[in-house]
Amino acid sequence: MTFISINQSVITDSITERWREHFSTLLNRPSTVDPSGLDAIAEKPTLEKLDLPPSLEEITKAAGPDRSAWHSRTRQAQEVFETNRRDHLANTREARKASTSSLSTTAAFQCPHCPRVCASRIGFSSHTRAHERRLSAR
Repeated sequence: MTFISINQSVITDSITERWREHFSTLLNRPSTVDPSGLDAIAEKPTLEKLDLPPSLEEITKAAGPDRSAWHSRTRQAQEVFETNRRDHLANTREARKASTSSLSTTAAFQCPHCPRVCASRIGFSSHTRAHERRLSAR
């Protein structure tokens, strides 16, 4: 495969040489910024107070004027969150249990050794193997 360079010469080595040439011209352009213009820009002073950790007064102000009210609001929000989380988990579990208990026994597999009803053939196979292992261990 052949490639043409910027100066219209043929590059037969590889595309790597063409990429090198492309990025060399792209990244090595002369600067259009006048250095004297950069020196004319006034430098802003460094704000030393931004380097310090927050004071106790700043922390108190951020927490609110009434710390006990702030504490009770966060406690209430936590309790609401936990209540909602527990309700969601209970509803999810209840829905999961309801879907497994409503399985039709006509399409299920009845164990010949016990009253268990398996919903799938692979579960039935595994369950009967467990009975066979127990019987052979006796």
